[in-house]
Amino acid sequence: MPMELGSWGIIKEPTLLALLPMILFMVCAFNTKKINPTLAAFLCAVVGCILCGVKISQFGAEMGYAMNTTLGKVGLLCMLGSALGVQMEACGVSRTICKWIIKGMHIDSLWKGIIAITICEFVVSILLGSMSTAAAVISPILIPIAASVGLSACALSTLVQTVGEAGMVCSPFSGPVIALLEITGVGYLQYFLWGAIPFTAIFIISILAATLYVQKKYGAAEMYDPAEYAISDEPPTTREKTASIAFIAAFAIS
Repeated sequence: MPMELGSWGIIKEPTLLALLPMILFMVCAFNTKKINPTLAAFLCAVVGCILCGVKISQFGAEMGYAMNTTLGKVGLLCMLGSALGVQMEACGVSRTICKWIIKGMHIDSLWKGIIAITICEFVVSILLGSMSTAAAVISPILIPIAASVGLSACALSTLVQTVGEAGMVCSPFSGPVIALLEITGVGYLQYFLWGAIPFTAIFIISILAATLYVQKKYGAAEMYDPAEYAISDEPPTTREKTASIAFIAAFAIS
């Protein structure tokens, strides 16, 4: 569905000038403290209308068509995953899930700390479908764990980044998985059993080896201060427990 350019538009034929709205949005995205994201999106839409010489209604219809494509769905899922992360943080779901995992493992050694961090990031990344959002949401829990067991900042970064990617591979809601299922026509269960599980098993073993290597080679210079990052012993509230159970149940049903 090619867009019909208006007679008064700046763009008359395919040109790199059409990238201007995207460049403008990227600039705004890195200045969210000064520019509201909603305002930035509106400004980019206006610039797009002016470039193409079309009315707002026509431009909106074209945007709607674009959002129905695979790439549009991936972008929308990333936005929704970020919003879900904010809600999980506000309701205490992320903290509660992580504390349940930590309490059940009785963390008192480097290996237990690494395994706990791996489980926390992997689980939340699957729930959100976004590794970066998962890391941002649970970092207040992960950093104190790393500090308490002597895991360095560089090793923690290595572990969280790669485990998050493994979680996205298994998540039914992550952009890459949605795109893969739509393009190939494969069902999620078939993909999970024959694709995600074998890949994730090998990947996580490699991740743990890489984390230990980074910890051994570069860890001494980047240790966290245990006194600065003390883990809170405060148990989850009844509201947080209820929200977490409700979220897990809703996710399982979905």
